[in-house]
Amino acid sequence: MQQGHLLEQIIADFNSHFFMNDFVLLNPNYVKRGSQKEVCDLLLVLNDECVVVSVKGTDGRHRADAKLRHWLVKKTWEGSKQAKGGISSLKKLSFTGRNLWNEDREFGSDTLKAICGLTVLECPQQPFGSIEYEIRQPESGVPLHVLSLNDFLNVVNWLGSVWDVFEYFSKRADVSHSFTGINQEQALLGYYTLRQKKDVKGFLAEDKEALCAMHNFHLLENLDGYEERDRLAGCVNAIVYQRPRIRV
Repeated sequence: MQQGHLLEQIIADFNSHFFMNDFVLLNPNYVKRGSQKEVCDLLLVLNDECVVVSVKGTDGRHRADAKLRHWLVKKTWEGSKQAKGGISSLKKLSFTGRNLWNEDREFGSDTLKAICGLTVLECPQQPFGSIEYEIRQPESGVPLHVLSLNDFLNVVNWLGSVWDVFEYFSKRADVSHSFTGINQEQALLGYYTLRQKKDVKGFLAEDKEALCAMHNFHLLENLDGYEERDRLAGCVNAIVYQRPRIRV
């Protein structure tokens, strides 16, 4: 399996732990002139809404700071352009997606509404510290987000449900201008989790350090609760896996 596809599979498997396998579609595709074309790398689906995900992995080589930032600028543009293209395809084309039960689901054109496009960047040499660079993205009528792989997995992990993740990214569009790179998600995650879920417009750059500290303290105080939630999430998937698979 190529590294890019392996990374997509890992992200899909991680998401399915919290979303259940029904909500995660890996490499949805359509047929054009006899050839199979991908809509996107991952599609997260909730009822008639979706998040279109483009995953950009590295070749594993270490890059100096300047080269790393150049790579991030390039891959942010490419991933955002692909996510925008995937959103456009949803409106015009019928396609098939395979969920993580290994079941094919068919979707007609314009049956899913994309709440956002999301570019996920693998950044193994600096997976945790904030990296600032110029975020260049094509203009889009649908919000386009960019997160590091680490930050995206943390959003999924700490929010813990497909409903909260969809709501989070819907709200994030209001403050996406406050992000100046990647690995900067914890402050907003803390604001959303601990202060205000209905409206994040009060999120301020000068509060980021305090919000990160508050969120860290919250995680330490509630770690047992999160571990129990994760255990139950695994049980739910196991129970659902045992149910008869009814095809409609």
